[in-house]
Amino acid sequence: AIIRAESRGLSATELQPARDALALAIRRAASEDLRDAMANGGAGVLRLAIDAAVAKHVDHTELEEARAMLADFLRATALEALALAIALRDIAALREAIATAADVGLQGEEVGDAQRALEEELGREAARTKLEQACLARHVEGLEAAIAEGAALGLQTELRMPRELLADLRLAARLDA
Repeated sequence: AIIRAESRGLSATELQPARDALALAIRRAASEDLRDAMANGGAGVLRLAIDAAVAKHVDHTELEEARAMLADFLRATALEALALAIALRDIAALREAIATAADVGLQGEEVGDAQRALEEELGREAARTKLEQACLARHVEGLEAAIAEGAALGLQTELRMPRELLADLRLAARLDA
């Protein structure tokens, strides 16, 4: 309607009330979309609604409320990811959850358990590697040290075969003597 009015020769002054009304209607629609996203949407929907509201100059107070809600949602999601990664004891999941937590501002004790779990799992992974290498080398002292380290880190199922190999190597050494 505004474009047609311009083509009919109405001045900018005459059209300004229509432009103002249109801008207000656009802001109200964006504001309503933002409230709907806050009530019903997840992080992705809320993020899109915030971006649209910014572009359409929605009231700063509404935007800040939506941004705070998004930040809370992202922090809660990050805490859930940390808890799951700790339960899984998976190195990749722990690293990803810790990085995500840092991205949303979690720190200290909020990520401390996950960092400790990651360190433990990295230690266990290193111990598994040492066990594999010691088994391949078939050296009694190296195998004893790798088994002791693995046992100290709580490896159980991974120690069965190296212990059997150690017993075989000790028996072979006694027979050779």
